[in-house]
Amino acid sequence: MKPILLPLISLPLLLVGCEDADVATSNNQVDEPIVEAVVESELETPILIESAHSARNALDWHGLYSGTLPCADCSGIDVTLTLNVDNTYHLTETYRGEEEHSFESDGPFSWNEAGSVVTLDNKSTPNQFFVAEGRLIKLDMNGEQITGDLSERYNLAKQ
Repeated sequence: MKPILLPLISLPLLLVGCEDADVATSNNQVDEPIVEAVVESELETPILIESAHSARNALDWHGLYSGTLPCADCSGIDVTLTLNVDNTYHLTETYRGEEEHSFESDGPFSWNEAGSVVTLDNKSTPNQFFVAEGRLIKLDMNGEQITGDLSERYNLAKQ
């Protein structure tokens, strides 16, 4: 009689434990990133930190980037791009060739939903960069990574 009694007592405890595990699992499934903390900074408004990892919240992305991008009708475009913590940028583009032409622009930039791509908002054509560790990768007009033999030349290195 005693050997039958032990499994009967253990069965309800086992079922209750499984229900608690199911509730815990369903509560941990979240579609939206959870805000974990508010960080005080030099800015007037606090910066919200998301729990989901992205370039925006996991990398030291702000700073000066530079490099020379390929050019169809010149020998290259020297690019210097500064990304600021307040989501503004300063861009200098110097077209190499017989007559060098420099262009400067400033303005805000925005992040994509995934927090991995910045778009310079003050440009007439899409100017997007994938944010990687220590570099920015220039994206094409459709926001896709450039492939092919020259793909490595579309990187700006962090200084």
